[in-house]
Amino acid sequence: DLTSIQRHLFGYALDNGTVGVYKNSHRVWRVKSKNIPTSITAFDINGDGELEIVIGWNNGKVEARSIANGAAVYRDHFASPIAAVLTSDYRLRGNAEVRGYLFEGNAPDGTSKDGGGAATSLLADEISAEEKEVQALIKTKAGLVGQLKAYENAGLKTTKGTNVRVATTTKIAISASTTISHENVELTVSTENESVIKMIVIFDYDAGIFDGESLVIRPATPAPKATVQLPTLKKNVAATLHFRVLVT
Repeated sequence: DLTSIQRHLFGYALDNGTVGVYKNSHRVWRVKSKNIPTSITAFDINGDGELEIVIGWNNGKVEARSIANGAAVYRDHFASPIAAVLTSDYRLRGNAEVRGYLFEGNAPDGTSKDGGGAATSLLADEISAEEKEVQALIKTKAGLVGQLKAYENAGLKTTKGTNVRVATTTKIAISASTTISHENVELTVSTENESVIKMIVIFDYDAGIFDGESLVIRPATPAPKATVQLPTLKKNVAATLHFRVLVT
């Protein structure tokens, strides 16, 4: 599901529980839930003059998030799944309202907001707990990316000082296997020459197979081959993994 926000900005909601905002082709932010978003729209729900992303969920939750950073500013819960979140001048008073409609076809009391600043049902401690978790994940990801760049820069300095360079033809091979004794998938990452692997970072942005968005492996002894044990999953899920491999 997509919703237009402003020029070059749009919000999106996916069946895998992901919602977020894009500016052109750049993703501004995203959050992922175990529930499924059923509807999404843009509306100034708290009367601050700025639009928010309003999302209806299959568990009866309606929430609004800041377009700038995804921070939650409003949340309410209902007994039935939300079928649609729509905006219109329902009362013909010249003011738009946002309403959440249940699958039964009605809009129960409490799902209508006129953007006049009354949308304050999200408690401060609830915002704090959720945003702390989101910010912690963002900081962890930034730290890992920064650490990887530091390793890469250190490797460049080392190779320049010793006139040793990683061959431009170096290729990375990745193979998967399973065994009867282990239910999880085992990945083998290897180079096709004498280059050794110092670190592997695997990013998973959508499937949620890691605790965060990435998995970092540092072999105790750098070698041309490294083994990665993926976490055991209790359900079948399709995942696209992005690999970054530091070799010297």
